[in-house]
Amino acid sequence: MKVGALTVDAVRDGGFLCPVDFEYPDVEASRWEPYRDLLADGTNVVNQFGGFLVRGAGYVALIDLGFGPAKVPDWKSGELLDSLAELGVKPEDVTDVLFTHLHFDHIGWASVGGKPTFINATYRCHAKDWPHFMDGYEPRPEELTFPEEMLPKNKLAPVADRMETWSGAAEVLPGIHVLETPGHSPGHCCFRITSESEAVILAGDIAHHQAELVEPDWQGVADEDEELARRSRRNLAEHLAATGTPFVPAHFRDFEWGRLTRTDAGLAWEPIVAVAAS
Repeated sequence: MKVGALTVDAVRDGGFLCPVDFEYPDVEASRWEPYRDLLADGTNVVNQFGGFLVRGAGYVALIDLGFGPAKVPDWKSGELLDSLAELGVKPEDVTDVLFTHLHFDHIGWASVGGKPTFINATYRCHAKDWPHFMDGYEPRPEELTFPEEMLPKNKLAPVADRMETWSGAAEVLPGIHVLETPGHSPGHCCFRITSESEAVILAGDIAHHQAELVEPDWQGVADEDEELARRSRRNLAEHLAATGTPFVPAHFRDFEWGRLTRTDAGLAWEPIVAVAAS
């Protein structure tokens, strides 16, 4: 899609299905009824892996890097470089890698076999996430079943010498602005992409399913600080509803774009088939 002079493309790496009662264990099954068509077979949350390619203004930037080439039973992964090739981009063409945060399913192509994947790129993340994941991070139980290379410290160590950090509401590249939304991780961020009076938001892991944005009491299992994440999610949802800005989180099924609208009953999700930035 076009955002003024910039182009934003989803870059698929794979994905997996997660039963709703695992992803949202405190949500009663009956409350899923309005959202069944946003699930796989009416029962599973679809979690895509991948990132977003932003081109223009003299850079070729990747925002998040999916799960990577490691294999886990019942998960698809390892497609990101092929997806880039379909967009006419080689690894050496990438000038910048930006991370919404440093969980394992966003850093998978940072390095492979101990070597950086994007040899000409500067890597960037929030200043709070780097020490959190590199010094004393406690892996989640599922991470301990992955190949050891997938642990954040091992995946990120080969790019440490090319990693830069930001804090605050930075403009990390022309037209790419940081929105600090902590809680999912200490430094979790979204990115507001702007050009020529148009804007969209790449929303990272602010939510893993549309219902999580419009049902204020729903809580997924993946947030490190649930209360802080809930506050960030509500603040961003209010902003999205007030502005009508098109947005896409990192894991929505088929990387589906949408808007939030306000109704008499609260907030509502409105999918966008052909996105026109606003």
